[in-house]
Amino acid sequence: MDGIQLGPIVISAPRFYALLGLVVLVLLAELLARRNRTDAAWAWNAAFAVIIGARLGFVVENLGFYLADPIGIIRIWQGGFSPWWGVAAGALTAVWASYRTRINPIAPAVAALAVWLVVPATVARLDDRVITLPEGAHQRLTGQALEFEAQPGAPVVLNVWATWCGPCQRELPHLAQAALDWPDVEIYYLNQGESAERINSYLDDHPDLERDNVLLDPGQRTGRSMGSFGLPTTFFFAADGSHVHTQIGEISGPALNRQIERIATPGLRSDAP
Repeated sequence: MDGIQLGPIVISAPRFYALLGLVVLVLLAELLARRNRTDAAWAWNAAFAVIIGARLGFVVENLGFYLADPIGIIRIWQGGFSPWWGVAAGALTAVWASYRTRINPIAPAVAALAVWLVVPATVARLDDRVITLPEGAHQRLTGQALEFEAQPGAPVVLNVWATWCGPCQRELPHLAQAALDWPDVEIYYLNQGESAERINSYLDDHPDLERDNVLLDPGQRTGRSMGSFGLPTTFFFAADGSHVHTQIGEISGPALNRQIERIATPGLRSDAP
């Protein structure tokens, strides 16, 4: 399961489980505090430390990008968190609180980590869906047909988008730059439900996007069959066609490069968060 839909809101699964773990941390700490007549402020502080630490860790790991675009540091909706930096920040906060107030943070912390690590692994085992590259012929914006199975083996990034989608518009420049930075990776843009005229009109103002790699999906059947239930969604496939990652929602430049590095360098797949 790549995403969780809560009414009109779609949240990527990793973010959902991380937030669920923090909720468990705070709720359990509050319950124990009421029973023991102590204070649970440490858990709130630890939760904030996790979020801030994970974000700052990602910024440090991609410092070159953020030095050129400092405002990007606050664009947390684009993703870009290094979980273990956050865990370290939260653990230090909890240890400091334990030293100062004699509270015991072990039970809430262990429960939160279990939710974050065990629940998604269990759900993944129960989810028997296999995400593959689309089959059959897909019309390019330029008129020719594309069949993924007939393409030479290369890593593939498939972005599901539409011109009216604000987050799609913001991430398209990152994808266009990635196409230049990673010439051995095929990046395609699967448009959802729009006419060629509408797409061409949009691209007239965005010449960096390679029109030959824009694919049409007028009935949105391909997007739905792959499990895209929100825009944008970006799928990452290794050279052998295996699905490596799905990004639900807008993606930042550094996060995009990290996922492309995973599919372009097989040895990194199991190590990257």
